[in-house]
Amino acid sequence: MPNYYELLSVPPDASVVEIETACRKLYEYYRRQAAGPDLEKQRKSKRSLFLLKEIHTTLTDPEKRAAYDTSIGVRSAILTDITDQVVTDSLVSASAQNRLRWRSVLLVGLVLIVVIVIYSIGKPTQPPVFPTEPVLTLRGHKGGVWMAAWSPDGSRLASAGFDEAVRIWDADSGEQLTVLEGHNGVVSSVAWSPDGMYVITGNYEVILDHQSAVRLWDVNNRKQLAMIPYEFGSVWSVAWSPKGMYTANSIGHMVMIWDVVNGRETFWEGHEEDVLAVAWSPDGSRLASACLDGTITIRDVSTGATLTVLRVTKVECGQWYIHRMGGS
Repeated sequence: MPNYYELLSVPPDASVVEIETACRKLYEYYRRQAAGPDLEKQRKSKRSLFLLKEIHTTLTDPEKRAAYDTSIGVRSAILTDITDQVVTDSLVSASAQNRLRWRSVLLVGLVLIVVIVIYSIGKPTQPPVFPTEPVLTLRGHKGGVWMAAWSPDGSRLASAGFDEAVRIWDADSGEQLTVLEGHNGVVSSVAWSPDGMYVITGNYEVILDHQSAVRLWDVNNRKQLAMIPYEFGSVWSVAWSPKGMYTANSIGHMVMIWDVVNGRETFWEGHEEDVLAVAWSPDGSRLASACLDGTITIRDVSTGATLTVLRVTKVECGQWYIHRMGGS
């Protein structure tokens, strides 16, 4: 398997400037691929961007780079004149470890849903019956769509895309009502306020000047009300509290609680890797945060104290177990 230096076509003793230049070139290439009409290229480019972020983080951090060099037993770089497509294929199929990490990402999302159900009060319901054909197809994004969210009354949809825009749609007719622009990077998350008047959005940064940020928008007036930039990680998830006074935002390894009324920010640390999802309990008293390392942390919102940490482990083929740290 090619090492990081070979994927970037730089020697093992390359300077940070040389590494950042190589990363920037690949980043711009994958951004163009992600904005194209080919769905397969969009999927591959999205996965390649994640690996490129990991490469950039590892090789520009002195300690991480030293550890990586030791692990591969630094050897001479193989400088080859290969096409961008070969680079793409190499990154997408980089390693079995990266594929396992993606499976963990999907699993953490599923487990988070289970945790919220466990901590919620409600009666079991019958599973919905889904139509076999699309009811409506919404077109307008220039490239991939990262996620979509229904407004509380179900009349509108908000979609976040690779084109750095959030689009608001009429859920009945499919008409595009509003385009919210201003993010400098792929918009990775969007959530409605409980009253349906506002949306909170976040974008992830890959390298260099593509800075992550959380933004608050007035949907009806198509106006950005507030913006908080970050330079220490990507914004992977945003969520409004049930009463609409706060938002929870996962930023890199941390969770940020934003008091949207008074503008105060509170940060919770403790995660070892990126926090990929956050979710409030129905009464707003607890917050669950799902991490890439396979843990789910549940905190008391009023104090920030950790109530419990759940870890997902696979012990047999096809069987997954959730257990509290320190006990079954």
